Amino acid sequence: MRVMACVLGIIATLGVGGGCQKASDATQAKRMPQPPPPPAPAQAQALRVPDGLHIDVVVAGKAAAAIDAVRLRATPPDFADAERHAWKLTTLLGPLAPGSEIVVSGAPVAGLVLKQPLASTDPQPVLMLNRRGDLVATMVVPNAPFPPYHGAGGRLGRPGDTTPHIPGVTRIVVGHEAE
Repeated sequence: MRVMACVLGIIATLGVGGGCQKASDATQAKRMPQPPPPPAPAQAQALRVPDGLHIDVVVAGKAAAAIDAVRLRATPPDFADAERHAWKLTTLLGPLAPGSEIVVSGAPVAGLVLKQPLASTDPQPVLMLNRRGDLVATMVVPNAPFPPYHGAGGRLGRPGDTTPHIPGVTRIVVGHEAE
């Protein structure tokens, strides 16, 4: 009888000690392993123009100098932050008449029509390089070229960035091509 009481006392002591474990310790052990955080993009790697970049350019129906990696690297961006660089198309192509149509083609067959604005404060057509090395044609507002979209959209129904853009730019046509 004494032996039984002794065994029950030990079991009760172990049971009480095991019950004092924090709930967070138990749930933490059940979670999947967490991957290490990604390297910080600005410090880990500089923005890099893709080596094989080649964009055909046609201005007023005539072939113009192509935009390639060497040319883009040699031209300072008009807008820059830690994750993006953007060059106005007027910086790369020369002056364009206000209202000029710019047709930008991307891979494989998509196209986007941009218009040269009337005022310098209006949204400007640009080629933008992001931290992934993607070159995108889009429009940016000069006084806020890279607005924050963190937290936009989702359950609140806000649309986030609604600016049209086209990745994989392969050709830029200003005006009409000669047929």
